Amino acid sequence: MGVRVVRLPIHARESVASDGTRRRDELVFCPARRRTIDASDCYECASAMAISPTAVECSPPMAGLHSEDDASTVSVGAVASGTFKCVDGELSAKAIRPLLPREPWALPVVDTAGHFRGFISRRSLGETGLPPRLSSTMRVGDLAVGHALAIDERCSLREAVEALALRHARAIAVVDSEGTVRGLLTDIEALRAWITRRRAAP
Repeated sequence: MGVRVVRLPIHARESVASDGTRRRDELVFCPARRRTIDASDCYECASAMAISPTAVECSPPMAGLHSEDDASTVSVGAVASGTFKCVDGELSAKAIRPLLPREPWALPVVDTAGHFRGFISRRSLGETGLPPRLSSTMRVGDLAVGHALAIDERCSLREAVEALALRHARAIAVVDSEGTVRGLLTDIEALRAWITRRRAAP
């Protein structure tokens, strides 16, 4: 039997700090470790066959592989959004308004350690019940909603789809064991991944 090589997409996480500076981290979900790692760590790994700006060609130990063709076993971290942005909760609503995506999408809000604190959107900013001038000066950490809309990256795609449906959510934050945001999964991405794996199933 030949060596199995899998293509691991490199995720780009852009973080906007409390002082407005931006940091870009390149991340990869490692199937052997079942967690997200810095893409630079792959250069030190014997399983990495080739590394490009967008993906890692990897031959992980078979014992560490979980079926990528089954929504019940593939880790949600492996199918999370390849590029996403998160903002520090200390930023003001006025400062992050230009960064907000169009409805119905929202931005994950994190604390200074990168832990998930909820989502912020144009709609949630408009539903504070406060005068716009006042709400624009508030910290987005105080305005974030959906604090429970997070799922551990080791959970299955099936569990993520069920969580989205149960909570009637359009997106869910993918976090590691410490609660740090490692990815973002929208309902559209989840359904596409689900359909792909259903078609691949025997």
